Amino acid sequence: MEIRVISGDVASQTVDAVLVSLFENTSSPEGATGMLDRALDGAISDLIKDGEIKGTRGEITLIHTLGKIGPKRVIVVGLGSQQDFKFDTLRHVSGESARYLKTLRVGECLSAIQGPVGGEFTLGQESQAIVEGFLLGLYNFSEHKSDKSSEDAKIRWFGFIQPDPSKVVEIEQGVLTGRVIAEAVSMARDMVNQPSNWMTPTRMAEIAGQLARDHGMDLTIFDRQQCQEMGMGAYLGVAKGSEEEPKFIVLSYKGDPENPANNIGIIGKGITFDSGGI
Repeated sequence: MEIRVISGDVASQTVDAVLVSLFENTSSPEGATGMLDRALDGAISDLIKDGEIKGTRGEITLIHTLGKIGPKRVIVVGLGSQQDFKFDTLRHVSGESARYLKTLRVGECLSAIQGPVGGEFTLGQESQAIVEGFLLGLYNFSEHKSDKSSEDAKIRWFGFIQPDPSKVVEIEQGVLTGRVIAEAVSMARDMVNQPSNWMTPTRMAEIAGQLARDHGMDLTIFDRQQCQEMGMGAYLGVAKGSEEEPKFIVLSYKGDPENPANNIGIIGKGITFDSGGI
């Protein structure tokens, strides 16, 4: 999915939908939410007064603009209590919003969601969290399904609207980080969701090889004989539960080779088949 960062006035954007946010117990919306409220003759404020919009975490309210402004829809997303606001709050509400937008068959959407003004998170961190939540909220595994009709309703592009051009670069950096994390998580989800007759140790080794080539990592894969030579009896004992050949995978990326203390070692356990403890 394409992700854009646009500088301009939120009310003039000709898109299917704009996401704005509201904290719980807010009586008078501010920022982009307040701007759209004024452009819509106080529609958001009226819904707050009527109790239809409460701002609770994950609450979603759809407002059709009926041609009064550029966006066809304004979607008000509740962020919950401002005192309890966390980085993960944005991920959560963004994921919920993404799934909701898909049910509406929205083709393009802009986000003007904003955390606490002057809070502990930067614009880059907030955009990172929103991108992570949005992309992971749309995650769907349908590789082996014969009916892929659920994929027909796709959001063509998602973006951020920012009135201050000087802040665009910071948002773009957050978008890049969020996208990398979301795509990595989605790849791991894809591997987990595969059936064990497809995601074999050999297939895992092939994926590791592709990662190494794509991202400049060193790769070593030890086969059964090499594992025997190293005395890896427990590992090989587990591997006897399958006819598949074991593959012990080592991926290495030294991001700061001149400063060993600044590098982190991660050990992962990938189980491609488990019968329950043989």
